[in-house]
Amino acid sequence: MKNATLSVSVLVVLALVMIFVGCAKPPDAERQAAKAAMDATISAGADKYAAADLDAAKKIWDTSESQMKDKKYKEAKQSYINAKAAFEKAAQAVETGKKALTDQANAAIATLEESWKNVEATAKKLRKKLKDREAWTTDAKAISEGLAKAKEMIAVDPSQAKAKLDDLKTMVDKWENRFKEMGARPAVSGQEKARQEGTSKEAKGFTIARMVVGTGVENSEPLGISEAFPGVTEKIYCFLEATDIAKDTEVSFVWFHGENEITKTNLPLKMGPKWRTWAFKNLRGAKGEWKVEIKDADGNLLKHVKFKVE
Repeated sequence: MKNATLSVSVLVVLALVMIFVGCAKPPDAERQAAKAAMDATISAGADKYAAADLDAAKKIWDTSESQMKDKKYKEAKQSYINAKAAFEKAAQAVETGKKALTDQANAAIATLEESWKNVEATAKKLRKKLKDREAWTTDAKAISEGLAKAKEMIAVDPSQAKAKLDDLKTMVDKWENRFKEMGARPAVSGQEKARQEGTSKEAKGFTIARMVVGTGVENSEPLGISEAFPGVTEKIYCFLEATDIAKDTEVSFVWFHGENEITKTNLPLKMGPKWRTWAFKNLRGAKGEWKVEIKDADGNLLKHVKFKVE
């Protein structure tokens, strides 16, 4: 009788051990299913069109992986099941997000095309006033081609199309604002032009005696003065000599590459018979047309100098 009781006890213990071992088995099948759902969701473009849902699913996945590492297989199994469901939800959200972005891109391109049409019409009217025609021609071509390309991209990748349209809008806005300034700018008489370029001492309280660009300054004198510099030139200095300065003031050196303002440096002019000052710009390999404008403390243009980096 004792032997029979012992045998039953052993069988019970063995059964419990088998149950425990079965529960302790890693949930590999659930992990593989969740991983497949994750890969499919990412391939569908969830990172672009359902980013929030994808991030939520990834957090559940990370929890599953952590539980798997700690050998909490029971918890990990349920977490993998939850992660799979979350990835499938994100995959369903992709189509909704893609459609919303497609609608946004279509609306953006319609608005941008109308704006661009108006800018082109304005450019024709102000063509004689346009100084940097090369920059306009280059940008006009890029915008026209970019709009056509964006239309093609919408059906395939509305996210990328929307990003391209945002870049094009920046270019269109730049020319729209520039043409507005040109259209609002009144005709300048010879006397007014002379004042702006620094020949009227009364307007600003000093006279610009010299304004040149070169490759350096030594002992308060400009070096390497030229209107064209080789492409390997690292820095360009703009040197200014003012005379008959009625009171302490300041001037701005405003640097342009093409028609784009790059940087501005404010420097003082001290009262007295003469004051020399200069600013420099690191070219960083930027070739093409450059210009430096000198403006007074009120922002009025006094004089400019142009140079080319070849």
